[in-house]
Amino acid sequence: MEDARSTASIYGSTPDGQQGAASLHPIRVLLVEDDPDAAELLRIGLTQDPADPIGVEWSPTITDAMERLKEPDVDAILLDLGMPELSGFLTFGAIEAAADPVIPVIVYTADESVVSREAAMARGAVDYLVKGETNPRELRRKLRQAVQSNWMI
Repeated sequence: MEDARSTASIYGSTPDGQQGAASLHPIRVLLVEDDPDAAELLRIGLTQDPADPIGVEWSPTITDAMERLKEPDVDAILLDLGMPELSGFLTFGAIEAAADPVIPVIVYTADESVVSREAAMARGAVDYLVKGETNPRELRRKLRQAVQSNWMI
């Protein structure tokens, strides 16, 4: 990734570059992840299906994510709790304070503990996923479920 905030958007493009073939409404995900390689793999996994249009914007720091959340057009947040600036629930609290309360936050972290999972869900995370245990298709489904639930409100 060349710059700190890189946006990859695939909104229903067909292989020949034509817009429109998607049957699902595009969603925009803010990925808060400090590891550029992990962020790139997630971006590829989330945007690989043109029938399921998901745009991913990467924020490599909590500070960058908080700045980005001042702007509109984020439908969901995919949050790693292990960030260099803050860790654990300090990370979640900072994002929660900066984000519009209707934006769903899905925790995507290496922390497998049941205590952390329960604490995140109690704080308002819509899901808690452990890295390496969720494939891209399942992650897209979880993100779409969270966003569509909000659109129905």
